[in-house]
Amino acid sequence: ALATLTISVPTVVDGLRDRVSASSCDARLERWSSRLLRQVRVTLQVEGGEALDRSRTYVVMSNHQSYYDIPVLFQALGLPLRMVAKAELFQIPVWGRAMRDAGFIPVDRSKGREALKRLFDVRDRLERDRTHLWIAPEGTRSRDGRLLPFKRGGFQLAMVTGLPILPVTIDG
Repeated sequence: ALATLTISVPTVVDGLRDRVSASSCDARLERWSSRLLRQVRVTLQVEGGEALDRSRTYVVMSNHQSYYDIPVLFQALGLPLRMVAKAELFQIPVWGRAMRDAGFIPVDRSKGREALKRLFDVRDRLERDRTHLWIAPEGTRSRDGRLLPFKRGGFQLAMVTGLPILPVTIDG
């Protein structure tokens, strides 16, 4: 919580001053994810990263096993990344405002069409900022690590926008 607060507060302050930039958020997220994984002694083993075309903008899709999946993805991919997150997270004081200011995308999972429209609306910003969008196609974390049924939104986004899907598996 403290590590997250240390990047949330400066992002909110920048937002209030209308000085939020993708690059400053990327730097904060890099430091945050690195620090969290060091603190819990996570060691990453990344396979297949050499095939990644870093000139493209991707819809990144991975399974969602734990709270640490997000910092793991930041560190394993080494790409500017934003997430689709359930709208309820954006109601948390300071943190929710920081997420919105940093370019994370709130989605009300009970309103499928509206959620999909919101994703289409951010495509241009993602490509302009060379930022990739992570979606857990399961829609939530698995309680036992098993893969849950996939939702359609991420796949529809990729099809309609023409953005390629970067499939990622998190194991462990």
